[in-house]
Amino acid sequence: MEEERTLSLVDVLEEDEELEEEASAVLAGSDSDHCSYPQGYVKRQALYACSSCTPKGGEAAGVCLACSYKSFRCDCGNRKFMELQCKLFP
Repeated sequence: MEEERTLSLVDVLEEDEELEEEASAVLAGSDSDHCSYPQGYVKRQALYACSSCTPKGGEAAGVCLACSYKSFRCDCGNRKFMELQCKLFP
């Protein structure tokens, strides 16, 4: 039978801080609550590419917020998504 691992409050807080630093490094200055479209092209942000949002034969489009990419503006709401409109930034 395995022994339970005992952690101190300091251990928990240090691990939490490490996780927050890692998330900050991956997500850069991305905001999960607000669309980046009004900001135009931003230096770095997390983004998604949605294969089901892009119409067949249409140009691939990106949506703001986990992989970092430089000089990218969210495509949500522009011609790449045709009739689809941004749900976060109307």
